Amino acid sequence: AYDFYSRSTHLLDPEIQGEGCAKYFEHRDSLCKENLLKHWHTDLGSNVINLRRWILEGRSFEALNEEDGSADGHTMESLVYFNWRAKHVHVQGKCLFSHNPNLVSCAEADSRTIWLDGAHQCVIDDARKQQLTKEGYHPYLAARPHAGVVDLQGRCFDNICPRHGEFIAIASGKTEAAEYFYVDGINHALHRVKEPERANCRGRNAAQSSRRLPLIPKRCGDYTTSSKNFAEQRNCGEELFGI
Repeated sequence: AYDFYSRSTHLLDPEIQGEGCAKYFEHRDSLCKENLLKHWHTDLGSNVINLRRWILEGRSFEALNEEDGSADGHTMESLVYFNWRAKHVHVQGKCLFSHNPNLVSCAEADSRTIWLDGAHQCVIDDARKQQLTKEGYHPYLAARPHAGVVDLQGRCFDNICPRHGEFIAIASGKTEAAEYFYVDGINHALHRVKEPERANCRGRNAAQSSRRLPLIPKRCGDYTTSSKNFAEQRNCGEELFGI
């Protein structure tokens, strides 16, 4: 069983590792994934299986017939359950198997390539890159990347334009400069909007106009400094933000 590079993550991983390119640079376990031989934590290609025993036991990979890509994990879990012995081969600082395409294989293919994490695409064409920039894609640059991803800085691109309804402006008074957020109506949360995001995205994925609101009352929680979900205080969110 080998650790592996992959473009996929467990459905619950974003809650811990973050979304998009950030997960590779902010969390050590996102780029080179440890092969745990479990559902969504393994890859069929990252395992060497005893073919003779597989045939003797009458096993069939296609019997799972799963469309969500989880057949790999269920297969390996079954082998472990029936006492197949696994030997993990680890190499510090890298993976021995790469499920293409992914950020690493894209970066190694050519010095000019960029990885679009949301689309799982590797792009080298300059004209296509320029178009992506116009659409809101920009390189993710980590302030403190861990050692394993320093060479990948600037090679992973995210679409920074918010996909939610609108920007809102929050200021404590009429004369004070407002801070901008966009409304996440699905999760009932506010996300701080950086000025480059506002300049690049207004008029496309976000509404042209922004509402100006007073500072969020303490009873609503400190949502101006985080993307904290406030579903438990739904009434406050509905009153202030109309969501």
